[in-house]
Amino acid sequence: MEGILDKIIKEKEKRLPYLKEEAKKVFTGKKENISFINVLKESDDIVIIGEFKRASPSKGDINICSPEDKIPYYEKAGCGCVSILTEEKFFKGNFSDLKRGRELVSIPILCKDFIIDKCQIDLAKANGANIILLILKILDDNKFKELYDYATDLGLEVLCEAADKEEVERALNFNVPIIGINNRNLKNFNVSFEKLERLVTYAKSGGAFIISESGVKTAEDIKKIRELGCSAVLIGETFMRSDNVIDTVNNLRGC
Repeated sequence: MEGILDKIIKEKEKRLPYLKEEAKKVFTGKKENISFINVLKESDDIVIIGEFKRASPSKGDINICSPEDKIPYYEKAGCGCVSILTEEKFFKGNFSDLKRGRELVSIPILCKDFIIDKCQIDLAKANGANIILLILKILDDNKFKELYDYATDLGLEVLCEAADKEEVERALNFNVPIIGINNRNLKNFNVSFEKLERLVTYAKSGGAFIISESGVKTAEDIKKIRELGCSAVLIGETFMRSDNVIDTVNNLRGC
C-alpha cells in the first residue's frame, strides 16, 4: 500500500520541472549568514524551533493564516529558529512564505521540505533560508552527499533527519553536525517518543546536536526531551493552533 510519504514524493517529482524553471530566475549568491549551529552552541537550555505549517497530511488544515500572524511571535517568544514549510500540496506552504519570513525575523530560518533536487536548495537559499532539511528516508547515500555538499557550498547548514537506527548510523558516517529524530512515523504519520528514547544516545555518540521533531504538546514533553539530552525541539501544530504563541512558548518551557 502506498504511504503518505510516497504520495508526497510523487507530487514533488511532478513539480520538479516547474521548480527547476523557477530556480533559474533566482540569485543564490552571498547573503548574510545566520548560523543555527551557533545558536545551539551558545544556548544554555533546549532551543525551541517554532514552525509555520498551515496543514499536514495527517491533520488536514491546521491554521490557514499568513506568515505575519505567527512568525514574528516566534522570535518575540525567544525561539532560536523558525521552520517554514514550503511543500505546496500537503502542507499548503510555498517559497513566498519563506521569503516573507526572512523579512519578519532576524533569527535563523529552516526551510522544511522534501528536498530531492538541487533546484529546491537554490530556491531555499534565494528566499532567505539559513538551514535546510534533508531526509535520509527519501535519499540514498550518493544523493544525500550530493545535496549536502551542494547546500554547504552555498553556505547553508543542514538538518539531517533520521527515522531509525540505520539512518542514524548513516548520518554518523557522514559526520553531520545536526541530526533530527522525527517522532512521527513518515509512513502513517503517527507520533511516539519511544523512538527518540531509543535513538538519542546513539545519535549523540558522534558529537552531533540532536533535534527532536514533531508531537510536542506539553511542558512534560519538553522536560522529557531535555532530560534525554536533545539540544533543540521543533514544534509546529501546537504553536499554529495557539491563540497566543508567546504564552504557549512560556508554558511549554515551564515559565
